[in-house]
Amino acid sequence: MTKEEALELIEPIPYVTTFSAPSGKARIDLYKKAVGKKEPLQWLKVVKSCWLRREERSGGVEGTLEGEYGNRAKRLLHAELAAALGIGEEEVEPFIERYLKENI
Repeated sequence: MTKEEALELIEPIPYVTTFSAPSGKARIDLYKKAVGKKEPLQWLKVVKSCWLRREERSGGVEGTLEGEYGNRAKRLLHAELAAALGIGEEEVEPFIERYLKENI
């Protein structure tokens, strides 16, 4: 992934659709397939889906598998973006927040 591709992935984050499934098992299956692909957009969808579900429950406990897939997708996504942007993985979230505030 190039820096330009990373920025093209970051810019539409507020508008990226999340995964929707009729049951918890179906949702976990979607997450599992998405995390298994080398597609940063799929990882982003898992991260955003897990984050929104956690927010809907007002910070409540998320399912163990859901949390595991969300964390795995987040690690993959952050590693990919960090490499493309030339920053540390711990700098990815602050970078995304700053970028979106300045450009959206």
